[in-house]
Amino acid sequence: MYRIRIINNTGQQVNEVSVTHSGTGSVYKIPFLHAMRKGIYMFVVTGPDKYRPS
Repeated sequence: MYRIRIINNTGQQVNEVSVTHSGTGSVYKIPFLHAMRKGIYMFVVTGPDKYRPS
């Protein structure tokens, strides 16, 4: 069991992440736990509330 918090650069906890598809450039806003189940584990802060899988 993992307990994970993503905190953006304004200090707020993020429960939803924006994921940009590297192939198509499409952006999806998905709940963080859903991202975990999909196997997207590492996120990089690119802005106040923008994340991309690393």
